[in-house]
Amino acid sequence: MKADKKMPSSAMIAMFDKITDGKMEIEELKSIVSGCNDFVTLSFDIVAKDDFFADETVWEVILRAQYMPIFEDDEEAKETELVYHIALLESSFIENKITSDLFDTIKEQFESEEECKDALTSKYSIYVSTFFNDFVIYDYQRHLKLLDILVPNASVFIDITAFAFKSGAYLSYMATFDLPPSFDSLYTIHAIYDDDTDPENVTCWFHTHGLNRAGCVELEILGVKSDETPYSSLLSTVAKMFIERGEPKEGFVFEPIDNIAITWINVHDAIELFNIGNDDLGGSKDRGEHVHTYSSGVLVAIDKKTIKKKSIEFYKDALIAVSIVFLSSFETFLISQAAMLKVDLFLGLLEQEKEDANTDKNEDDESGFLVKLGYGVQIEDSDEEDNFEHLWFDVHSFNDEEGTFDATLLNEPFNDAIGMHEGDRGIHSIDRLTDWLIYIDGDRLNIFNIYQIF
Repeated sequence: MKADKKMPSSAMIAMFDKITDGKMEIEELKSIVSGCNDFVTLSFDIVAKDDFFADETVWEVILRAQYMPIFEDDEEAKETELVYHIALLESSFIENKITSDLFDTIKEQFESEEECKDALTSKYSIYVSTFFNDFVIYDYQRHLKLLDILVPNASVFIDITAFAFKSGAYLSYMATFDLPPSFDSLYTIHAIYDDDTDPENVTCWFHTHGLNRAGCVELEILGVKSDETPYSSLLSTVAKMFIERGEPKEGFVFEPIDNIAITWINVHDAIELFNIGNDDLGGSKDRGEHVHTYSSGVLVAIDKKTIKKKSIEFYKDALIAVSIVFLSSFETFLISQAAMLKVDLFLGLLEQEKEDANTDKNEDDESGFLVKLGYGVQIEDSDEEDNFEHLWFDVHSFNDEEGTFDATLLNEPFNDAIGMHEGDRGIHSIDRLTDWLIYIDGDRLNIFNIYQIF
């Protein structure tokens, strides 16, 4: 999980809201960072105008910040130092970079196109970039928090490295977490479809943006057909494994899912292996001067009988048959902590839904409130449990005094010794909570996107 300094930096932008002038002076910036409790300022250097990275730059600063050790009880733990490149930009810098496709992505984060255009009228934005050099997921969270401190009421947030465009509310919400978010916050997955081909035979190209800053190759799946196969889930599973365990050498065969053997090869070898032409999806025409020129690896299937490399479609049936979810114990811990931190939002909407049901306000609304609870097998002669399995339950109600859910188990446990079965209804302690999910008004809300409903 350590980053390589040779990898690209992590770069983000936050636009000031149009009510705020946004033309921050350098002395104001210096005052803000000096008063920040998250880190100690080691140095604060102004960049000479001749060295500005963009024509739209008003000023640029290099900030060296020192953070306390992540694990304070570790005697060998050392302070973390991050070097931030901070710039005040005229927002025309963003306008010049936004294509119509990217504008559509931003527009999805707002309730209307007018609201989106309104958010993009700010005169100034703050740009912050850094190289991750410790536990990357923690450094990512530090990056978010610094940007939120500098632009507390941002109208638009852009994670340049991950090609992710969100409302400023996302930045404000994510900065409230003390622990870092899940690994998939570090990257996005783009699924590109070849619309010019036969509608019965549409090819797809899946690829990530953002893994390079975590010290990993960006991952791709090339030349597969558009169908119900969960290729994005496979890509995400492998991405999380690389972030958590480190990137294996090119050609190393591993099984992210039982009995599904894959490896990764460089994109040039993959294009040759799958006969991807220059004009084909994922070919040279899609790898221009500034896009998709990063270090990239393509996932390929390994036929365990012949040990030959094949398209990921080789495992199509197997992928459809399994539920692809890779969550290490560390990420499970992070998500469970986040779930408890924001559980009041879940319970508040659950209570509101209950009140609406009593007044017939939601007769046509199909909503659902789900919780994931951790259950294990009792260890003999101990009060503890082991061999945990995380199970989804449909919540009927919550008892605030007892701290318990009345809920029905939605899936059959793999471990028979847990003693529950699909469809069982019972009372379950909130202490077992590891995740939650809400379906309401056609939206799927989780810990990291629930800010949208407010």
